[in-house]
Amino acid sequence: GPAAGLLGAAFLSRIYGLENIVTVDIGGTSTDIGLVLKGEPSYNEERKISGVPIRERFIESISIGGGGSSKARLQGSAKQLKVGPDSAGAMPGPACFGLGGNIPTITDAWVTLGYIDPDYFLGGKKKLDAAKAKAIIKDRIAGPLNMTIEQAAEAMVNQMYVQSAQSVEEFIKSKGVVAKDVTMFAFGGAGGLGCGGIAKAAGIPTMYVFPFGAAFCAFG
Repeated sequence: GPAAGLLGAAFLSRIYGLENIVTVDIGGTSTDIGLVLKGEPSYNEERKISGVPIRERFIESISIGGGGSSKARLQGSAKQLKVGPDSAGAMPGPACFGLGGNIPTITDAWVTLGYIDPDYFLGGKKKLDAAKAKAIIKDRIAGPLNMTIEQAAEAMVNQMYVQSAQSVEEFIKSKGVVAKDVTMFAFGGAGGLGCGGIAKAAGIPTMYVFPFGAAFCAFG
């Protein structure tokens, strides 16, 4: 999947005449980050599989724990907000799915903030429970931090954006590229929701999203 997404990004970068592309593929559990330089995906010459070094050229990407189902919690006596890397998955999933999830997730925050229409999820095929999303955020995050529910939801998504942006910056820097010189291609099920915050936090000036973003790796 991640390799195919980078091939699709490389194809489009050549059509658009864009030299440096960082790809951000945001799903439910993770965010995959890759790089396209001068129309070609970034490659590496060695990797480890189960601890065994393998000398084989491969398309390079990194995966971090941050997506729509990433759980948010408060840690320690200082009540520090942390998002991920563990995920509620699809079952039970976010609280708003109504399947028994009892830990606030990024999707619950997006629903609370109005970024996701609870009456038009999956094109209206599934209704989300916004009241459950707000209740679990109030109980687990907003109440202990003495915030409004909306403030707590915003803090959750901002924490995910900052965490993801740090990984994006570190990855492109390791390839000798700086944020102001790259364009972001965002895809995956949550790419359009997360790309604005991540790009802003990373200092990336331009981003592209796609009408087929949820199936972008299949396109690649």
